[in-house]
Amino acid sequence: MLLADPDQRRRLVEEFDLRTGRFTGRSWAYHAEDPISLVADAKRIAGRRLLVMERDDLEGAQAHLKRVYAIDLDKTDAQSFVAKREVVDLLDLADPDGVSLPAQPGDRGLGNPFSFPLRSVESILPLSGARLMVANDNNYPFDAGRHPGQADGNEWIVVRPACGWRGGSALPASAAFRPTVGQRIAR
Repeated sequence: MLLADPDQRRRLVEEFDLRTGRFTGRSWAYHAEDPISLVADAKRIAGRRLLVMERDDLEGAQAHLKRVYAIDLDKTDAQSFVAKREVVDLLDLADPDGVSLPAQPGDRGLGNPFSFPLRSVESILPLSGARLMVANDNNYPFDAGRHPGQADGNEWIVVRPACGWRGGSALPASAAFRPTVGQRIAR
């Protein structure tokens, strides 16, 4: 985000050549959901397609945006921003098997639906079997998104987006899905 940019939702993707150690001068515009949204991580999944994690800087009940999108640098929308499609909303995950339980009194986001209302959700990793691992940085002892007044632990979750995402393959056109929590590794 550039402070002088009249569109405060614009984020720039700059191309860097690893062989020469220099920027190439090529860039793309990414349109964030909100002017204060952070792009916390991006991972190349195939060719010029990436997964992008976008989040707010809020936690607990105030958190309203923690999502992963797929973008394709070769496709743009009507305003010339890279086309993006939501892959997973980390604040609304199905947990029909209760993987996230047991919860302690006062815990937020555990059970069905599961939520990842942590401030610094900062890492995505594509896994085999059409799954994604998502992790937070707990900023110990300052963040308390899971339980008010109690420092967050580091959490890693594995989600299986219900949209049929398969790592390197194309995403389907449908955006109507509800991902499922597959595993909550640590708290």
